[in-house]
Amino acid sequence: MTEKKNRITHQLVQNAATGIILMEIAGAITYVIDGTITSRFIGDTALAANGMAGICFTVFAVISGVLAAGVSQICSEEIGKGNVEKSNRVFSMALFVTLLTSIVVALIGILFCDQVAALIGATKDTGELYYHASTYIRGFFIGAHGHILVAVLIPEVQICGKNKLIIASIGALTIADVIGDLLNVLVFHGGMFGMGLATSISYYVSMLVLLSCFCNNNLFKISFRHIDFSALLSILKIGLPRATKRVGNIIRPLIMNRMIILAGGAAAMAAFSVEQNVRYVVESVGVGIGGGIFLLGGMFLGEKDYHMLKSCCKVSLQYIILGVGALSIVYFMAAPFIAEIYVPVNAPSYDWAVSILRCHAVSLPFLAYNEFYQNLVQAQKKYILTHIHTLCNKLICIIALCFVLAPYYGVLGLWLSIPLSEILLVVITIAINGIRNKLQSHPDGFFSLLEPYEDNPERYLEIHMSGTEELPEQISLIKTFCQNNQLDGKQLYYIELFIEEITVFIIEKGFTDSRKKEINIRVHIDSEDVIIRTRDNGSSITVMERMELLEKLQDGDYIGIRMVYKLAQEMQYITTMNINNFIVTLPKRRNQKNEKN
Repeated sequence: MTEKKNRITHQLVQNAATGIILMEIAGAITYVIDGTITSRFIGDTALAANGMAGICFTVFAVISGVLAAGVSQICSEEIGKGNVEKSNRVFSMALFVTLLTSIVVALIGILFCDQVAALIGATKDTGELYYHASTYIRGFFIGAHGHILVAVLIPEVQICGKNKLIIASIGALTIADVIGDLLNVLVFHGGMFGMGLATSISYYVSMLVLLSCFCNNNLFKISFRHIDFSALLSILKIGLPRATKRVGNIIRPLIMNRMIILAGGAAAMAAFSVEQNVRYVVESVGVGIGGGIFLLGGMFLGEKDYHMLKSCCKVSLQYIILGVGALSIVYFMAAPFIAEIYVPVNAPSYDWAVSILRCHAVSLPFLAYNEFYQNLVQAQKKYILTHIHTLCNKLICIIALCFVLAPYYGVLGLWLSIPLSEILLVVITIAINGIRNKLQSHPDGFFSLLEPYEDNPERYLEIHMSGTEELPEQISLIKTFCQNNQLDGKQLYYIELFIEEITVFIIEKGFTDSRKKEINIRVHIDSEDVIIRTRDNGSSITVMERMELLEKLQDGDYIGIRMVYKLAQEMQYITTMNINNFIVTLPKRRNQKNEKN
């Protein structure tokens, strides 16, 4: 059983990380394409302008990230409750707000492109750098609607179960950007304005691919006649933690751009742009592992399955040390070859580009640890600590080190601040948590990042099945377990019936092919709640199939599921990491006879 559970842990961590890695890479595609083609066909100064304008990508990511996180969570909750109409109103409202916001952002970028260029460090006295940055920003901001809307649409397309459409939209984005950039430099000679415009057009192409999901969709129906603005505050509240990281990513380059230009001019800025171009691709592995633990942490803490969460933390840290560590070594060794893709070997910026890439390579394992810690803390709902650690990671530590090191080491001091800031924060984090754990006599020791938890094996039961033939024996184990925890007889009957019906439902709906069935059921009983979690590797039950299930509950089918649904404080169906999770939380009802005795 331990070996099987360990395999499941590795599968969960891998699948959780892979999804986020792909999303991070998808977000960096156009930036890498633009940087590569710009450096080869327009020159170092244009590459520097492209790198400086990367802040604009982050501005769009702040807006879209807040809206996407909030609307996807609210829509998922409402659909889980069977309230499709409200979900449609919230979704339509989010699209309306996105449209208005993107119009304002686009107008600011187009009308005030010169001022935006100066704000990011390309002032008029920088000459050609200023011109390239200004014209690129104008072309780039024409696509504000596409940039922001793509990020808002992707989670809703996922809810509809159209993952292939997301892959198609990313493919369309990549192809459109490559073709647009090449046409610009080889045919139209549109300079940096053409590069920005090509990127904008590619996002509009991706947006149209995603919007096709809602043309014949019987779940989400876009209608601006029934907009629900009451959910806007909730959307912002849910999404704002996402903005903290992005805000740090905006302010940090604004300060560093000016310091780099003062210390080394356009050549140093071109080298910095090389690092900015490859940054999000090479960081995607560490970011993916960190983001994965947030998904897993929320799931396991909701189930009160602390053992599984601890196992996933250990596996994640192993991947950071071994996987990200190996990537760091390869990246360090390949730095000269990566730099040569962007700038010629004899260019003034080449040696600086190699140096900053190697400094960035050293930072990767420590950056991954910091991402992991931030997501784990947020999963444990320590939001203030999450904000503090994120700001220290993305802004405070690195800028402080820049001001300390730049006067003594110039451009190299700025490069060294990248790994040193990550290392410094890791040391501080481990020290603070270690002191806390020692004072609290933490059962998991000095290095644990989890809060102390009460572990009572008598409070939970975990069973595994591969078919309905095992049901009678497992139901008997569940009955004995619930009786030992003094559960009310009527509630016990509903729980037995629920587990039997939901297992049959999973097998009928999720295993229509020949795949090996793996069904895991966990029942946790504490002083207040009964938490039932089913987990299976079958085909995901689509949103519409969930709607059909709820309709059947109204018609009298699935008596056990219907009664538990009425009594439940919370019910969640989550398909994540290729595994389906159904979680039910009930208020505990004690056996009155046992209490009297």
